[in-house]
Amino acid sequence: NQMLLNGHQVYVGKFERKDRKIGNLSKTYTNCYVKHFDPKITDEEMKKFFERFGNVNSVKILISDDGEAKGVAFVAFTEHTAAQDAVDATHESEPEGIVMAGKKLHVSRHQKKAERE
Repeated sequence: NQMLLNGHQVYVGKFERKDRKIGNLSKTYTNCYVKHFDPKITDEEMKKFFERFGNVNSVKILISDDGEAKGVAFVAFTEHTAAQDAVDATHESEPEGIVMAGKKLHVSRHQKKAERE
């Protein structure tokens, strides 16, 4: 560790199988994937809604080329417990605050592309 190889710093660690890595992520994640919200919602409104579960590092609502929200967002919490609480609470009860026109939020753990395949 901290060794240079061809001018690049390298890290050497124990091999861990992909399925075990993915299993560990479900116990430590801090990023959530949110969809099915009103496209008029702003990053700040989304952040205020999710701060009830814990400290929010950042919120990113995806915007299309024409400037409209795509209805998909990512919320990054500082701690895993806050992210887990957000996922649990939005699936157990009707969320309030930023739900408009009868739309219920879908919140889940953010998964990397390799995990979804």
